[in-house]
Order: sequence, then structure tokens, then C-alpha cells
Amino acid sequence: MSQNIAFESMFLVHSILMGIIITSCYDVLQIFRKVIKHGKFLISLEDFIFWIICSIFIFLMLFKENNGTLRWFTIGGATLGMLIYKNTVSPYIVCFMSTVINKTIYLVCGLLKLLLTPVFWVLSTLSCKIKIICKYLKKRLTVCIKLVKITLCKHRKKE
Repeated sequence: MSQNIAFESMFLVHSILMGIIITSCYDVLQIFRKVIKHGKFLISLEDFIFWIICSIFIFLMLFKENNGTLRWFTIGGATLGMLIYKNTVSPYIVCFMSTVINKTIYLVCGLLKLLLTPVFWVLSTLSCKIKIICKYLKKRLTVCIKLVKITLCKHRKKE
């Protein structure tokens, strides 16, 4: 095998791997979207930023390995890598990981609710007791203020 053919073959393999890496990174974005619901604008913005970053990495690969020359088999290799990954393992990974993350969040929230229920009960009980004490103090202070006013009025009449 000549040196050029070996180089071109490795470059094609790198292009296929780049397509697989790009698609797997996009799967991370899809998992994030399944865990946290997004609106259309935010999805568009995320996609725009993602593809800008991907184009920079593709350009760097082309610049490093092929002196920046774009060849059609490079695009074909990246597309082939994307299609292979997308049609084989991608759906299973996205479904599995989003389910695992959602279940983990559900379990953590349930555990926190279970652990914090006694704290909330104590706080609500204390809140009720504090309200009763405040109500009692308010009545006592009102009586004291009325007594002070009556006493002051009596002192004014005597003078």
C-alpha cells in the first residue's frame, strides 16, 4: 500500500470518527433537553451554538490533517459516521440516559421530601405556637396601653 493511500485511509477513518463524536455530543444535548424541557427559541439557540462549535472542530481537523483542504470524501466520511452512530446506538443511549437521570432526580427529590418533612412539621408547629403567643402578647399589650391611657387621662383631669 502506498503512503498516500494509507494517509487517505486514515483521514477517512478520522472523518468517520469525527462524525460519531459530533453525533454523540449532540446526543448529550438531546438528553439535556429531555431532562429539562426547552422552548423552540432556546432549542434553536443551542443548535446554532452547537453547530458553530462543531464547525470549528471540523475545520481544526481539516487544517491539522489535510492542510485545510476540504475533500468530498471527508464530508462523506463524517456523514457516514453520523448515520452509523445515529441508526445503531444513539436512540438507546438517549432513552436510557434520560430515563436514568429523570429517575435519579425523582428519587433525590423524594428522599429530600422525606427527610425535610419533619423539619417542615416542626416549623409549622412552631409557627402556630408563635402566632398564639403573639396574639396573647398583643392582647396583653393592648390592655396595658389602655390602662396607661386611662391613667394619663385621670392625671390630666386632676391637674
